[in-house]
Amino acid sequence: MSINTPTGKFFFDPEDPVYQQHFPDCPVVPGSLIIKAFFKAVFQHGYDCRESVLKDFRFKEFLKPGSYDYYLRSSGNRIYCSLRSANQEYVSGVITNAL
Repeated sequence: MSINTPTGKFFFDPEDPVYQQHFPDCPVVPGSLIIKAFFKAVFQHGYDCRESVLKDFRFKEFLKPGSYDYYLRSSGNRIYCSLRSANQEYVSGVITNAL
């Protein structure tokens, strides 16, 4: 799978009540929701992530609610993750087997 081809899309709904608290006048997607979305995507693409850990996840800019392309690329026991929009990378990291 090419890193240049999106694997799918994440949509963080601006109407979600979480944004009333995070943050009321300038909504930002919590990192925990982004990580949860990656784990869900990894599982949906057939990877076993029950015994997995996060490595080197970097949040490069605040993410506003909306739609973003996500990319997954596997190599050995690692799944490289990236979240982008308009050629800008917002999040990158690795999910790897804990064993």
